[in-house]
Amino acid sequence: MMPTAERWEDALGHYRLALQANPDDSTAAFDLAIALEDVGRTNEAIHAYEQAIRSDPKLADAYFNLARLYEITGKRAAALRYLSKYKRLVE
Repeated sequence: MMPTAERWEDALGHYRLALQANPDDSTAAFDLAIALEDVGRTNEAIHAYEQAIRSDPKLADAYFNLARLYEITGKRAAALRYLSKYKRLVE
């Protein structure tokens, strides 16, 4: 069963509260980014992934997801930059 819009908003609210309590929580920022992607808020998701990376510069999946979102939004140079960082982390 797919979550309703109300449930997504609840989830987003919980992730935001977690980040207010601990702005350096890379897991909360990453999970917020995924949820934002799922509801089509691409620009907000990009910012949340960037926050996750600031908190944990070795969070490889965040680099990959950022590369994918930047490619989708037509920002190829940024996509390639984040993909390169992802590859360095996983090799």
